[in-house]
Amino acid sequence: MGSSASVLNPDNDLLDLHGKVAIVTGANAGIGYWTAAHLSKRGAKVYLACRNESRATGAITSIEAWNTSKDRGSLIYHHLSLDDPREAKKSAEEFLAKETRLDIVVNNAGLLASPYEKTKDGIVNTMVVNHLSPLVFTHTLSPLLEKTASEPESDVRIINVSSLMHSAIRAGQTKFDSIDSFNARYEGSWVPPENLKRYGLTKLANILWTNTLQKQYDAKNVPITCISMHPGGVLTDSALERLKQSAIPRLRIAISRLFADEPEQGSFTTLFAAASKEIAKDKGKYRAKYLAPYGKIVEPSKLAKDETLANNLWGTTQKVLKEIYGIEV
Repeated sequence: MGSSASVLNPDNDLLDLHGKVAIVTGANAGIGYWTAAHLSKRGAKVYLACRNESRATGAITSIEAWNTSKDRGSLIYHHLSLDDPREAKKSAEEFLAKETRLDIVVNNAGLLASPYEKTKDGIVNTMVVNHLSPLVFTHTLSPLLEKTASEPESDVRIINVSSLMHSAIRAGQTKFDSIDSFNARYEGSWVPPENLKRYGLTKLANILWTNTLQKQYDAKNVPITCISMHPGGVLTDSALERLKQSAIPRLRIAISRLFADEPEQGSFTTLFAAASKEIAKDKGKYRAKYLAPYGKIVEPSKLAKDETLANNLWGTTQKVLKEIYGIEV
């Protein structure tokens, strides 16, 4: 059954993308896989930016079998590890050496609710993978995005996949003003549990950063559209694995199938954001907006619209990246 995202028809509602170049992170499975598949079907050259080469090339083989049309855009593996912002920067620099244009970036990859663990650099892994590394990856690619946006009739878009879980963070629970705020534990939280709350913190950061990025481009009169979005409830492979490990797994999986989208439908809001004709007609309407299935502009949480919080996040992010990783953005 799933959500209303099923009303999208990718073959009719997406732009002709021949001659365009796209990057989809975490494209070897789930939402990212189907995002890459449909962008390629519309003619884009799509880079599957993934950590595991064998899984990415396996996904490419699968997509090519799903769509054998000679009109399909090429699918290319590009190595990207989000475990360390330095590696994310290196990946982006390697991409810049390959291509002369970039029209679409979909920051889809991320770490779901997981046990509390810090990286060797002292930052909780969820914040590194979901916020710091995608930000570094995108900002490093920005010169090429801006160059492409300067071309006549360009339509450059940056899509950051957030989540409804961003609203789990309430007023007073974060100021994003220190490393400690990045490393919040939320011990004793039951609804939602602390691991989901940490995930929600990173998804809140995704929205705030998207809005800051849009302001930065607008200030330079660079016509790039930045959008954050919630893909809806999607029964991905990782979601299925979590359900299998839960109490009464068969019942929970059966209930989930009634209300969640399958991965292809779950990609439709991402696809709408990345390549819809509707956004092309009125880009200003969608810049710095938060979308939910299917491509609807909805209001995020109050904190996600807090300019002071967004400024704190940007300042602390810059400080962390410079002082810990030696990266300036």
